[in-house]
Amino acid sequence: MSESGQGLSIRVQKVRGIVNKFDSNRDGCLNRIEMAALIIAVNPGINKEEMEAILEQIFSPSYVGEFIEEPKGLSLEVLLRMYDDEAGDLDRDFDALGLHLESTTEDGTQEPNDAPAETKVRPPPATYNRGRWC
Repeated sequence: MSESGQGLSIRVQKVRGIVNKFDSNRDGCLNRIEMAALIIAVNPGINKEEMEAILEQIFSPSYVGEFIEEPKGLSLEVLLRMYDDEAGDLDRDFDALGLHLESTTEDGTQEPNDAPAETKVRPPPATYNRGRWC
């Protein structure tokens, strides 16, 4: 595998790890609540107004809204595109969340890492409903 292909593969694995950690309903995408939990986890000091602004920007049709799988939310591919567009720092977020890459055996199969099993991240205490925080 080329060096650039390997780099992309690692980025995909990192985004997949993030999606898996926050995808509480296991539909393969991050909805507004799941995305809010991710943003809070990597920006613990964020306030409600900043969170609303970020979510509005992310889910707006002019940003990635046209690629959102309604009602599911942001797919792995869309989140990868956002990180590629520097909407966040993938390496910083991945490390801040304490995630680990899986290792690959010689035959190409995935081998689980020896990190503790992921704990599900609960949505933030406030919930987002119909464009407003409750």
